[in-house]
Amino acid sequence: MIVGSQAIDVSPVENNGQASGANGTGDTAHIAAIIDYAHRQQKKIVLLLMRSPYDIIHFDGKTDAIVATYAYYGLDNGVRRGESLFAAARALVGDLKPSGKLPVNIYNVDPQGAITDIRYPRGFGLNG
Repeated sequence: MIVGSQAIDVSPVENNGQASGANGTGDTAHIAAIIDYAHRQQKKIVLLLMRSPYDIIHFDGKTDAIVATYAYYGLDNGVRRGESLFAAARALVGDLKPSGKLPVNIYNVDPQGAITDIRYPRGFGLNG
């Protein structure tokens, strides 16, 4: 099962480099419910981060694989606006071998939503 996620909170990129915590309400509960359902159905789960890698902290360890695209543009009224979702689809079906590394640090977040230590350092990821 492929579960897509967009940024739950404003990312540091959109906030002049300042992390604001990752405890936003967004779709966290809905996505978690879908992941729980897939687990009950004994499905493999791929989390597709469709805009920002920061979402991973909410679902870390709950999926079998994670793919980050860093942009959510696809089609807009039939006009192709970006390649990231098309490339993700090709990678998920095996037509494209993904490679890449995180361009940012991903931090752990405590129960109150405060940023703590680094969970995934910049440069973490697949090797071509």
